Amino acid sequence: MFENNSYWIWNDSEKEDVFQFCYFRKKFLSQKKAIASIRCCADSKYRLWVNGKYIGSGPARGKPANPYYDTHKVQLQQGENVIAFLVQHYFKETNLYESVEPGLICEIESDGRTIAATDRTWKTKLAHAYSPVSGIFFPECFDAQLEEPDWYMADFDDSGWKNAIEKHQTKLAPGERLIPRPIPLLKEKPIAPEKILRVYLCQIENIDDFLDKEKIAETLWHAKIIDRPVVISPDIKVPCKWKKFSLQLEPKTAICVVLDFGFETLAYVEFCIKGTAGTIVDFSQSECLWDNRVATLWQSPSCKQAQRILLRDGTTSYRTNQPRGFRYMVVRFFNPQDKPTEITVESIKGYEAIYPVEKNGFFKCSDRLLEEIYKISARTVNLCMEDAYTDCPWRERSQWIGDMHIEALVNYYCFGAYDLSKKAILEITSSNTEEGWVPGVCPGAYKKNLPTWAMRIPVIVWEYYLFTGDFETLKKAYPGVKKQMQWLLTHTAEDGLYDLKEGWNFVDWTCLDELRADGAVQGWFLESLIYAEKIAKTLKDFEEAKNYAKKAKVLKNSIAKFYWSRKNQAFKKYKNGSPKKPSDASDEILSQHENFLFYLLEIGTKEQRESALNAIAGITGNYLPNTGDFQSGFLHGRYGNYIGEDIIKINTPFWSFYALVALLKAKKYEIAINYIRHCWGLMLEFGATSCWEMWDRHTSLCHGWSAGPAIILPAYILGVKPLEPGFKKFLIEPELFDLEKAQGSVPTFGGQISISWELKKDLFKISVQVPENLSGVLIPPEGFVPEKKILLKAGKHIFNFKRR
Repeated sequence: MFENNSYWIWNDSEKEDVFQFCYFRKKFLSQKKAIASIRCCADSKYRLWVNGKYIGSGPARGKPANPYYDTHKVQLQQGENVIAFLVQHYFKETNLYESVEPGLICEIESDGRTIAATDRTWKTKLAHAYSPVSGIFFPECFDAQLEEPDWYMADFDDSGWKNAIEKHQTKLAPGERLIPRPIPLLKEKPIAPEKILRVYLCQIENIDDFLDKEKIAETLWHAKIIDRPVVISPDIKVPCKWKKFSLQLEPKTAICVVLDFGFETLAYVEFCIKGTAGTIVDFSQSECLWDNRVATLWQSPSCKQAQRILLRDGTTSYRTNQPRGFRYMVVRFFNPQDKPTEITVESIKGYEAIYPVEKNGFFKCSDRLLEEIYKISARTVNLCMEDAYTDCPWRERSQWIGDMHIEALVNYYCFGAYDLSKKAILEITSSNTEEGWVPGVCPGAYKKNLPTWAMRIPVIVWEYYLFTGDFETLKKAYPGVKKQMQWLLTHTAEDGLYDLKEGWNFVDWTCLDELRADGAVQGWFLESLIYAEKIAKTLKDFEEAKNYAKKAKVLKNSIAKFYWSRKNQAFKKYKNGSPKKPSDASDEILSQHENFLFYLLEIGTKEQRESALNAIAGITGNYLPNTGDFQSGFLHGRYGNYIGEDIIKINTPFWSFYALVALLKAKKYEIAINYIRHCWGLMLEFGATSCWEMWDRHTSLCHGWSAGPAIILPAYILGVKPLEPGFKKFLIEPELFDLEKAQGSVPTFGGQISISWELKKDLFKISVQVPENLSGVLIPPEGFVPEKKILLKAGKHIFNFKRR
């Protein structure tokens, strides 16, 4: 909580178009050497130094009415200390920040008293060194010649700087409305490039284009490679391990260096380069190489992220102010002068900035491929955990509600970082518009109605409660859930079906499910009613629970009636007369999406559901999705076709998660495990270090919604599932598939549930460690005796079961 003498401050500057950077400094006294708490917040983002030491950045993205503030613990020295901030405010709207107006607020507490706080005595100066470059999420041009060196150091003379302006009339939230950051600070872990892949001279038809900062991505991509030796010291033979190097740059000459960091990351990038003033260093990153180049214009020009550094004489040190998702980087050194020059690249580093998870969960088994799939799935979600769940580190970095569903479950099974889910749920369920619907991205400046994502909200909220037992958060979330459900219910007909005319009813990236989805939307709506009933009943809102149950029953019967195809003995994609069905699509067209989902929701008779599953098995009988052509380039419209097709295939690993759960429910164990091996194994076959957004390499190559195996493998091979909220009671029902052994652990609030099992001929041996205050139910695999449920109390248990 901020005291009354802590003000929002800024510089007396004019508003700019895209962003504005501002330096702040304050000298203050400490009576002794002590640990102090620095509480701070900025609109939109800050970086912090104390006595010349870099401390960290923030704040966590949130809602402008109640922004989050950070608390940093720092060591003060006796006597004078100096705190310094670089604050950037983003005027342009994004799905990262809901910016209001520029501002910084801070107070420093030591020994229970405030010893410094933001007011007019703070020194400030506009950071003219930073200017915008067109592209996604604020690419920068940093001109080191316009920055005062060492401005953040303790001995820097700031007497020539202005005093800050206290913002007494402001739209920024008053100090008493700021709330403590509910998640840990992100740690910036240093990483170095693994390899120098390529060094080459390049040129372009109009050399002036190299000077244009708005054409960096284009000139990096379109520049012609010159077949002439490059003067580099030491004389390296690429590809080689990363090392410090120097380059001789002739007048009007550009040399590119391509780096491979070895794996997908989300990181700030830091350069330390020695050279002459005016030398231009352009750089950009991507997740893939395209024709052996860093794909600076991949997937589309709107996604370009190229940036620029203009060197000063001597050494230039610079770190980017937005992290980027990438594996590969191209750096171009251009000498615009009329005389030769030399530059020395002392270092290029990444600072990986993701949620600091503890590796509480793990999974191993007798199949190395499944182990590797588990690892990249868990890693993918961690890369999509920042100060929010994000869809991907490379592109939007936005908290899409539908993506969050899979990511949160992976988090529960792999990391147990429940605070991130709590933060997300409270943000989402307090974001209803006046009409009642929740935007599909939250928090964020763009308010887009995405009803299918909103239908996931009751599922997400209930699963969080089931895994954590956090009853208070369930209560706080319920009003928002209820408002969203009321909005959905007002857009239904007497038959209970949702009116597809409202909002963007996205299901999957297929030609029909992106904009023309039908049956799967109704299935998700039914699921939202089922889970809303669970929440209402738990909170003793029995009248509303009864209403949800009634609506669900009507809807379930309508789906069974209107979507059943007698001809195909399966569920259709479109009901007769659907406004979403294209006129050239068959009236009887089927889709894997509807038939998997309706099986999970137990729509229709058991015989109908089994017939429907058989109908979509495909000619191989393996239910394979559209695995694509695995090319690096993106071509618009390559989401498939529907004219003449009988069955629309799943196009993303996101929907393959629901397919796998349906196959496992149907006890198609061999098909399910081989589905994982084949589909996710193909990613590994092509060198993936994270899971792709789609089954081909046309879009994001790190997408949290694609990490389903990190749920499936521990939930089914280890067999761990919660039965009561907070895992107070849990199930262990392992499926052996074709494995000989498996081991792993699943984190809970009560501690780790650890399992190890082994199959030797006709003997199944299992060891289970149950944390204190939890209890379990063990069900042996089918075909082993004794065939009975075994109650497990806290402690270690070992059992042997013989094959019947």
